[in-house]
Amino acid sequence: LTLLFLYNHEVAVMFATLGALLVSGLFAAKLLPGPNWEKHRDVWSTPRGYWAMLIGPVMYCAFLLFWRPQQQIFLDVMCINQKDSEQKFH
Repeated sequence: LTLLFLYNHEVAVMFATLGALLVSGLFAAKLLPGPNWEKHRDVWSTPRGYWAMLIGPVMYCAFLLFWRPQQQIFLDVMCINQKDSEQKFH
């Protein structure tokens, strides 16, 4: 799990953010359905959509788990201190 986070976190954040922005724009353009807040003007002053809160975490988890990094992953990087050259080369 640590290696997934180290190698895939940045890509997962980027695509989750883009996905959340995309569905937020689609909701704002009224291309995605959402709750009808016209009846509840006294509670909420603006329409609320839950698309970004749903799509963002789902896309983050999907890219974190399934994205294939471009470089090869060396598993010993987790076991050997990379700053100690004596440990690293023995």
